Amino acid sequence: MHCERWSESRRGAPVSVDEAIGSIDQVCRGVSAIHKAGAVHRDLKWTNVLIGPAFRVCVADLGLARFLDKPRQEVKDTVSGTPAYMAPEIVTGLPVPSGMDSRADVYSLAVMADELLTGRLPYETDDAVEMMTAHVDGTPPTPSEIRADLPCEFDRVLLKAMEKDPARRTASADAFRRDLLAARQRVS
Repeated sequence: MHCERWSESRRGAPVSVDEAIGSIDQVCRGVSAIHKAGAVHRDLKWTNVLIGPAFRVCVADLGLARFLDKPRQEVKDTVSGTPAYMAPEIVTGLPVPSGMDSRADVYSLAVMADELLTGRLPYETDDAVEMMTAHVDGTPPTPSEIRADLPCEFDRVLLKAMEKDPARRTASADAFRRDLLAARQRVS
C-alpha cells in the first residue's frame, strides 16, 4: 500500500470546508482510537498524517506518545513536540487535572483544522520560542476573519478546542469531530 505524508500533497492554501472536515474527521477518529487505547499522541501535526489509497487518512509517528496508565515520571518531562501545534500545557510542562491529558491532542487537532480551513497556522513566526509563547499567552485569530468565506459557525468550535485551559477545552477528539460536523450541518 502506498501512502504519502499530508504535507507532501496539500499545504499552504485553505482547502474546501468539505475536504477539511472529511480529513479532520478521519484524523479525529484515529486520535480517538489512540485515546481509547490509553495513550496521548503529544505530537499531532500534518507531517504525522499519512494519506493512503482512496484518501484514507492515518495518524502516524507515536514517538512522543505517553501511556496514561503509567505513573508520571518523578522528573519533569522535557518539552518536546512541534512548536506550531503544541498545547499550552505541553509547552509549560504544568500538570493537568486528572483525566484531561488527552485534551492536549484536542488542542493540536484544532490547530490542524484551523490551518486547513484558513491556509495558515494560528500563530505565524519562525522562532520556536515565540511560537510556544504564543500558544501559552496569545489569542488565536478568529478563523472567519482570516478566511472571509469561512462560515463563522466554525469559529466557536475551533476556538473552544484551542482554549488555553484544558478544563475549558473541548473534552475529546470525538467531541471535537462531532462539533465540526454539527457546524458543517448548520451551514448546509
